[in-house]
Amino acid sequence: MTRLRLAAAALALAALPVFADDPKTEAPKSSTPPTDRVKSGTTQPSPYHPAGTVAGRIAKVSASDNGGSISLAATQVEPGRSSRGRVTMRRVEKDLDYELAEDVKIRFGFRPKSPAPPDNLPGYKAESSDLHAGQVVKLTLGKKAPPGANLNAVKPVVTMVMIETDTPAPKDDKKKK
Repeated sequence: MTRLRLAAAALALAALPVFADDPKTEAPKSSTPPTDRVKSGTTQPSPYHPAGTVAGRIAKVSASDNGGSISLAATQVEPGRSSRGRVTMRRVEKDLDYELAEDVKIRFGFRPKSPAPPDNLPGYKAESSDLHAGQVVKLTLGKKAPPGANLNAVKPVVTMVMIETDTPAPKDDKKKK
C-alpha cells in the first residue's frame, strides 16, 4: 500500500512540469517611444537634488529677486546630562541660516485675499515682499551640483518657501525725541 502511494506521488511530480506555462518571449523594443506616450509639456527637470525640509518661524529675512538669505528660529532637541549623570533631552531655540536659491519659489499655504492664477505648484503664488519676521514657514531645500559631483560637499539652498501662517508685519518702534 505504501509502495502504491509512493509510485503515485512520483508520477504526479514527474507530470507537474507538463502543466507549467511556457516562457513568454518579449516583443522587440523599438528605439522610438510610441507617440501616445510622449508628454506634450516641455517642463525642464529641476537642477536641484532634494535635500529635505525645515519648518520654523522667520527670525530675519533679506530676500530679493535673485536670492538672499533667511534665518529661522527653530526648536531643536539636544541631549544633556543631569547632575546624577543621566542623559536628558531638552528643547533649545536656535537660529538656522539658509541661503535662498536664485530661482526660489515663494508660496502661500492658504488662500490669500487676492489669489494669483493657478499653476502646477502647491499653494498660491507669493512675492519676496510677502516674507517678514514672525511668519511660520516650511522651507524646501535642494542641492545644486554637476552630474557625478559629491552632493555631501554641497551646501543646501532654499528652493521653495511655503508660508504656513501669516502674521502682521512688525512695526518699527523707534521713538522720536
